[in-house]
Amino acid sequence: MPQDSQVLEPTGSTAYPRTITVVASKRGLGWDLAMEEDENPVSELVFEKKDKMHGSDWHLLTFELHDPRGELMFHPLAADAIWIARGTDKAAPPCPSVRCSDPSNELRDPQITAEGNGLTIRNDNPRKCKFSFRLNFVRRRDEQLRIVASLDPIISNKNGGV
Repeated sequence: MPQDSQVLEPTGSTAYPRTITVVASKRGLGWDLAMEEDENPVSELVFEKKDKMHGSDWHLLTFELHDPRGELMFHPLAADAIWIARGTDKAAPPCPSVRCSDPSNELRDPQITAEGNGLTIRNDNPRKCKFSFRLNFVRRRDEQLRIVASLDPIISNKNGGV
């Protein structure tokens, strides 16, 4: 997992970017969704502060939608594009089935790109914890913004840095 850093805050903390591709394939009336990192399939996202990462440093997680048909986009409302449920250091909770956000605020500040193909979120990773989350997608030209496809992987935070 390559990690290039860039300073994004005046406090001196450093963001370590990580990009995950969400691949959408049309199947019948629905979609199959899968995650890839560096063109390799992934089902759980593991974050560790290692090497030079300090406790105040954080991960900038970007999800990029790859939909060859161009029919899907992330829900344009950030609160509906990603739902997050916090578990314990040993177990992830069930996947969220309704809108929710991380009460500990460790995963925060979701933002959707203008064209709807990307979502970024900040992961502070201050302690060991597992999260379930759900990425929600709508059809591009659906004014009612009905969620038509979802992906529900796990995030596993490993530590708080040096």
